[in-house]
Formats: sequence, C-alpha cells, structure tokens
Amino acid sequence: MFEHNGSLYAQNIWVGYFADELIRDYGLLRSDDQGETWQYIGYGSDLGLQNIKSFGEKLILYKQRNIAIIDLENGKIIEKDLTHLNAAIHSIEKIGNKVIVGTDAGVYYKSWESFLNK
Repeated sequence: MFEHNGSLYAQNIWVGYFADELIRDYGLLRSDDQGETWQYIGYGSDLGLQNIKSFGEKLILYKQRNIAIIDLENGKIIEKDLTHLNAAIHSIEKIGNKVIVGTDAGVYYKSWESFLNK
C-alpha cells in the first residue's frame, strides 16, 4: 500500500475481497477516506499480482517480462512493448533522468522520457 496526493492505493491479490464479503477480482484499489472504503481503478491479475513502484505521478507495475505504467492523474494505463527484453524483470529504479531495469540476464537502462513514451 502507498499514498499519493492524499489517496491510498493497494493491490487486491486475492480473488475474495473481504471488506464487503463479495467475491471480487484481482486489481488495483484506491481509497480517498484513509482506508474506510475502497474502489477499483482496474481489474485483473496484471494489476493485482505485479510488483508495484511509485515514481511521482506514475505507477510502474512489473512482473516477469511485463511492464505497465499507470498515470495516476488521468487513470491511463500504458502497456510497454518489451519485445527485445528477453529476461525476467526483478527491479526498476529511476536515477536522475534514467530508468534502470534489473533482470535475470543483466541490467538495462534508458532515459525516463523514452521509457514513458516508447
């Protein structure tokens, strides 16, 4: 769970969402009242089961060979094309204006702007 601009964000990693005793999908949730109530931003195991990292207005979700960027200001989800990255992703960091991606086959980097737009 993490906080961004006064809202809390958390992943639902269980098929059963127990707060209202209804069965819900995996997904990403937001609370605007300090965790008393939650609403889904998006559904699916890609949002609920991936590693998640916050970089300012952007959330980076990653697992295995997949990366998605969520723009928290407009709710837009961008799936990244990782055709040339033939390795499982273990970590992502932003250092200065570069994104560093640690994989089981080595370390890759590119500019933050290129990472967001390509």
